[in-house]
Amino acid sequence: MDLLTRRLACAFVLLSALQPGRARADATAVAGIGFYRIASEDGVSWLLDPSGRKTLSIGVTGVRFHGDKIRGTGREPYMEACLAKYGSEQAWGDAAVHRLDSWGFNTLGAWSEPKLAAIDVGGGRHLAYAPTLDLGAHFISHRAGDHNAWLHGVFPDVFDPEFEGFVAADARRQIGDRAQDPQVLGWFTDNELRWGRLARQG
Repeated sequence: MDLLTRRLACAFVLLSALQPGRARADATAVAGIGFYRIASEDGVSWLLDPSGRKTLSIGVTGVRFHGDKIRGTGREPYMEACLAKYGSEQAWGDAAVHRLDSWGFNTLGAWSEPKLAAIDVGGGRHLAYAPTLDLGAHFISHRAGDHNAWLHGVFPDVFDPEFEGFVAADARRQIGDRAQDPQVLGWFTDNELRWGRLARQG
């Protein structure tokens, strides 16, 4: 059995063991502080939900109404299909969130619509979400004066005297009131920053 097959088998076993819509590894609660966090028990680290229960985060990325556009046009096939089926973005969002919950998912991954986490999936439960901040990419754009500089193999100079202050301010600006949102699983700081011009080749 190759590595990929073993990983898929493990994922299947985990999903099979969890109740649909719950995604709980253990219902035992410890003192809750209202946010997702990591706690250690007998040398084992666990993810705890806001109520203090051990949980597994099982999510899907890119849950959003506005999908990719056809190059050179303003057409968005996914959005158009959703409008034809559901009639509105709100109806699509409600259906999407409840469908994910019924399939055993409990997290909206990166690039998902944050407002979907506000939809109650039953019993006061909501899907967790992980907002994307793109801190390194923003710093590159700031320094290079080019919004797409990170796409051209430019990696942020983390030793730049301005780096720490810039990303701290950028993080505060983007996080804002969401710092108190109990549905935030964590913050996705960046994605696929290039280590060089040939980073994604070969």
